[in-house]
Amino acid sequence: MLEIRQIFENKTIYKDMLLDANPDWSMVERYIGGDMYVVFVDGVTAAEAIVHTEKGKMPELKNIATSPKFRRRGLGKMLVRHLFKLYEKEYTAMCVGTCSNSRAALAFYRGLGFRYAYTVKGFFTDNYAQPIYENGALCEDMVSLVKNLK
Repeated sequence: MLEIRQIFENKTIYKDMLLDANPDWSMVERYIGGDMYVVFVDGVTAAEAIVHTEKGKMPELKNIATSPKFRRRGLGKMLVRHLFKLYEKEYTAMCVGTCSNSRAALAFYRGLGFRYAYTVKGFFTDNYAQPIYENGALCEDMVSLVKNLK
């Protein structure tokens, strides 16, 4: 059985999964108060996402991860599409930021209809205490993508 639940308390029990998407806990702490959704498959945590919202701004998908044993089943895409339906009631667009050289992440988001908006030069090197690598390449710049919800 598959279920998506919004999580309101004890979000840190998903710490390992959150760190899979963002390896710097101090950065995760900045947005963990956002709207968290978790996919459960037969009662087992399979995927999670956090959306941060600020009044007057578009919602931002800040963290999304799928447990290794549940990857390649479409659960991440299903979760993001669920978020689109929830947020389209109040917002016209959603954004996400990712490492500019993360081909897999960029392909994932583009496959969901996100389109390039802008690049923040040096975001990862300027804001993270430790270097982050994607497929052996240093993450320096963040690409911001936007998806129209209407």
